[in-house]
Amino acid sequence: MRSPGPLLLARTDRIGDVVLSTAVLDPLRETFPDTAVLLATGPAQASLLAADPVATPLAVPTAPQAHRRLRPHRFLRLRRRLRPLGCHAAVFLQPDLDLQAAAATVGIPRRIGYRGPRRGWFLTERVPSRREEGTLHEARAAFDPLVPLGVEPPPQPQPRIHLARETRGGAQAPVPPESFAVLHTTAHGDKPTWPPESFAKLASHLHTDRGWRIVLVGERPHEAVTAQLIDRLPASAWEDRGGKDALDTTARLLAAATVVISRDSGPAHLAAALGSPLVCLMGQCDGVHSPKRWQPLGAQTRTLIADLPARPGETRRHRWARCFRSLTPEAVARAVDEVVPGN
Repeated sequence: MRSPGPLLLARTDRIGDVVLSTAVLDPLRETFPDTAVLLATGPAQASLLAADPVATPLAVPTAPQAHRRLRPHRFLRLRRRLRPLGCHAAVFLQPDLDLQAAAATVGIPRRIGYRGPRRGWFLTERVPSRREEGTLHEARAAFDPLVPLGVEPPPQPQPRIHLARETRGGAQAPVPPESFAVLHTTAHGDKPTWPPESFAKLASHLHTDRGWRIVLVGERPHEAVTAQLIDRLPASAWEDRGGKDALDTTARLLAAATVVISRDSGPAHLAAALGSPLVCLMGQCDGVHSPKRWQPLGAQTRTLIADLPARPGETRRHRWARCFRSLTPEAVARAVDEVVPGN
């Protein structure tokens, strides 16, 4: 297969999406062993991918709903970022109108991405999007824009993350010396998640019965859960690191954890890609949010799914919350036993 020349690969959305897209990197290297690959992504994700053996991360400014409208100031910043790179092809794993326009105006000759309303304005090659159907896992669907280059998906795509070694004198991840369970209790935006009292009851069980310390991680504090933990466990038994750590620091905690328990989210996908024992909780299973598309992929991963039938007149949000409530702490504890045997 002839090399496309220096390649810009772009995925500028959320943490879990970027982690799942790492499944394309090793097959890309196998197809084009000598091709330089730049992976354009947000600054936090770029820091996480600093040690990747295939792609050099390129930190770019991100924006919500980047697939829906152009933002002139961001477009100009991205164009300045791309101009000196000399890429011969750009592949967009997620529509980003500003970045696609920047790639076109700096003269990248081959630009591949998804067809659809507004999505194909600045592309030279367009592929159909099958992601919203919920029939493919997101890690498999990420290969679709690479098909025109001749990159074929393996039978079981596997995301992976390579953490950089911590240097002496550098920032160290606050890894407890004893066995510890990492809990991620929140969701992007205000989407439903497992109830705080269920997380707190499980945390109490893991500490009281197994002696594990409890560490909460994420982009923001876990106030609803910690309010419950105050009454259940001594302060020395748990720590809320939500909102305190950079993404690469959180990744080191996930990699060192005895087990990770999380709603399906960025930290869940990151834990699975790092090979950590993971119990992932998922609610209702419509196409867009289905486990078939979004469940984490990892050898030590157990996904618990609740997909209760909708009630007459029930909104999707209320059904989603009811599905999460049906998952019991006892069931999650049994799943922990499956991924961490002998504890």
